[in-house]
Amino acid sequence: MLDKSLKSSDDWSDSWVQHIEKYLAAPPRCGIWLYSYFSRKTLSFLECAGGSCRDSRFLFEKKLQSVGSDFDEKTLNYLFRRFSDIKFPLSKEDAFALSFDDDTFDVVFHNGFWIYFDDVKILSLLKEQARVSKRYAVVLVHNARNQALVDRFKEMSVKDVLYKARFFDIDALEEILKLSGLKHRGVKYEKFGGPFDILFAFERKIPFLSPLVRWLVPRLYRYQPWDKVERIAMIIELDK
Repeated sequence: MLDKSLKSSDDWSDSWVQHIEKYLAAPPRCGIWLYSYFSRKTLSFLECAGGSCRDSRFLFEKKLQSVGSDFDEKTLNYLFRRFSDIKFPLSKEDAFALSFDDDTFDVVFHNGFWIYFDDVKILSLLKEQARVSKRYAVVLVHNARNQALVDRFKEMSVKDVLYKARFFDIDALEEILKLSGLKHRGVKYEKFGGPFDILFAFERKIPFLSPLVRWLVPRLYRYQPWDKVERIAMIIELDK
C-alpha cells in the first residue's frame, strides 16, 4: 500500500522534488529498452505515473507518438518549463481514471508504479491501463529475487519513504494477471536493469559511444542471472 505520508499530491511533490533532477540526468533506460524491444514497429506510447517522464520523452525525441503523464501538477509544470523547446506532450492524469478514450495508444507503460500498492489497487490500475491501450500493456516492477536490491531498499527506506517499495516475482505477476481477467494473446517476462547498466557510464565519458551503448545494453539484459536483475518487465499482448 502507498505509504501514508505520500497519500496526497502535495506530499508526493515534496518528496519527489528531491529526486527529479537526478532522474532527468540519468539515462532513460526504460525508454531505451522499449525502443529496442519494439524496434520493428511504429507504435504510439503513453507513460503512466511518469514522474520525470524521461522515458516517454526519449521515445518522443525518437520521432514516435509518445505522451508523458503524471498526477502531480507541480512536477508537470516543472517539466513544461524544462522542455518547452521540444513541445513534448504532457498530461495531468490519475492512473486509476485516465482521461483518454478506449484503445487510444498502442502501448501503455509504467516503470515501478505498482511497488506502492496492494493487489486490489493494482488490479484497478492494470484494467485502466489496458482500457486505453489497443495492443500492449507493459509493467515494470522491482525483482524480488534480487536480495541485494531488496536489502538496499529496506535500508534506504529508513530515511526516504520513496524506497518503501514492494517487490515482485513472476508467480505474483502471473496471479495478478489471472485475477484481472484481461483477455490477452500472450504475456512475456523480460529482464530489465542490472550489472550491464554500468556501460551507460561510458556514454557520459565518451559521448560518441552513446549510440552503441544504447543499442547494446537492452540486448544484454537477457544474459544476466535473475538474482542480479533489477526489475521484471511484464509485456501483455492484449486481445482486442
